[in-house]
Amino acid sequence: LDASFDGDGMVVTDFGEPFEDANAIAIQRDGKIVVGGSAGCGSFALARYNIDGSLDTSFDGDGKVLTDFGGCDIIKIVASGETFSPFAYDFAIARYNPDGGLDTGFGSGGKVTTDFGGYDAANAAALQPDGRIVVVGNGGANAFLVARYRTDGSLDPTFDGDGKRTVDFNGYGWASDVAIQSDDKIVVSGFGTFSFLFALARLNGDGSLDASFDGDGKVTANPGGDTRKTAVALQVDGCIVLAGTIYHDFDASFAIVRFDSHGTLDPSFGSGGRVITDFGNPEDVGGLCPAARSDCSEDIVSDITIQRDGKIIVVGGAGPCTPTCFTALA
Repeated sequence: LDASFDGDGMVVTDFGEPFEDANAIAIQRDGKIVVGGSAGCGSFALARYNIDGSLDTSFDGDGKVLTDFGGCDIIKIVASGETFSPFAYDFAIARYNPDGGLDTGFGSGGKVTTDFGGYDAANAAALQPDGRIVVVGNGGANAFLVARYRTDGSLDPTFDGDGKRTVDFNGYGWASDVAIQSDDKIVVSGFGTFSFLFALARLNGDGSLDASFDGDGKVTANPGGDTRKTAVALQVDGCIVLAGTIYHDFDASFAIVRFDSHGTLDPSFGSGGRVITDFGNPEDVGGLCPAARSDCSEDIVSDITIQRDGKIIVVGGAGPCTPTCFTALA
């Protein structure tokens, strides 16, 4: 732990709500750290920190911002997520000025909601070099949901005609992450089909599926069990690395697969393009997790990134089946 960061390498920030959750992080070019999450049942929560771990008081006066969309709002990444009332879920996006105030030039007062016609949740977003915003998620359509917005927050009509696109994998799909290639093609990861396979889709800039990617713009992989949320990262050589959680018997493990730029599993990576990592049960779970089972463990992937030297970092949680108690890094 880096002692130059708030003295002991750790910071706890209270928004004054009974339930608060941090779900995503981003680093500004000046080194300041922005963390997004939710506070209570009502607001996106953002905090910005200086490089020493102190709250940045130039950001809304105290380093913290709460934004209410009028429902129970959950920020999944900075700053997109979902807003829901008892009868509707919609994509929710907010854009902020550097001082923490909502950007009134974006959508309506800095906020945008988008309805795909069902219970829709935005799970990840990415910025294109031209400032357009791509948001992906899941919903009642049982397919990957993809929306692209212009810089003013309006849906981009050059993207599939209305700014919205659905991609299904034999009648199912759940998108959990997105990345933009250097050629502006959009890579969306998640899981698909009713067999819960790892799934990738690659879209051209106009929203059409990229036929140069596995023939139809879509590819699935079975890493050895049922899969759930996945995260995606792009290598400089064009390869695509997908990390997620697989469930087999009573266990859950980290699983990583790598595809080449054409959507083919890379046989030089792990075993046939796949790597499985199991952390097992930590030895000291007894006091922390009295409900822990000794015969199984849950290793849940949260995110993936690639270092400049090409090494792959996957982060998540590791512990006994119930509840999850420890943080893991591979």
